[in-house]
Amino acid sequence: MNDPWGLSGPQFLGLYAAGFAVALLLAFAVRAMVKAGGVADAAGSPPDVYTLAWLAGGVRQVVDTAIFALVQGGHLRTGRSGELTVCGSIPAEPVQWAVLRAAGTRQSIRRVPLHRAARVTPEVQGVREAAERHGLLLRRGRRAVGRLGALPMALLVGVGIARLVNGVRLGRPVGLLALFLLLSVVVTVLLALLPPRRTTAGKRMLGSAVKSRGQAVQSVGWGSGGGSAVPASVLGVAVLGAAGVTDPTLRTALFGATSSSGSSSSSSSCSSSSCGSSSSCGGGGGCGG
Repeated sequence: MNDPWGLSGPQFLGLYAAGFAVALLLAFAVRAMVKAGGVADAAGSPPDVYTLAWLAGGVRQVVDTAIFALVQGGHLRTGRSGELTVCGSIPAEPVQWAVLRAAGTRQSIRRVPLHRAARVTPEVQGVREAAERHGLLLRRGRRAVGRLGALPMALLVGVGIARLVNGVRLGRPVGLLALFLLLSVVVTVLLALLPPRRTTAGKRMLGSAVKSRGQAVQSVGWGSGGGSAVPASVLGVAVLGAAGVTDPTLRTALFGATSSSGSSSSSSSCSSSSCGSSSSCGGGGGCGG
């Protein structure tokens, strides 16, 4: 009769653990329901490299994929200090064109400011809109529904806090309950802040591309800009990010800190006919440097 709420500490912890499991199952059920919705149009849509990039890493990966494609095509070159220098002709592909245009009149620009300028362009944002139309990405409203999966866990946290306060007031040991509460709060925050982004169809498409990116390259196009096949190296960046760059020197120049090998990446990463050698890609007018 002296136990608060008529439950001993171990009894309450047992009920709390059961409630935690039920709340977690409910959260997963809500998220699964949200991800299963709106995928009717996804089956017939062919994969496109920027859609795969958005599925894998969001807008940042889309811009990184376009930057890497521009470097591979000779439209940009990388420098020792991590700067990207406009080099060669203007590409016809819309997303690459938008990223290059985002550099403005500057001949050299760093990757971070280029990201900030390029991510808001209509061409880049159009990738997300197309993926949502095809049922591969969740729209904002459905993502908000996915956050509702955190509500049962939040209610459980409220009950746990009330019990903790009551236990402290009565001088009862509350160490284990505090640990349970800490875990519950962390899970609640993660469920609320990280709603699902991809639908089930989107997750399946991305998984297939990751597994067979070498063989599937011929079926992956650039999107609305044309149906030509995407190089395997560009597809690797789209689905894996920086890990998809097989050349460590180029990977460091594009995604890492300044390295001593940056000068060699400048000459090796600018290989188009209009900028075909390290001498024409240097400080002279061949690349507008």
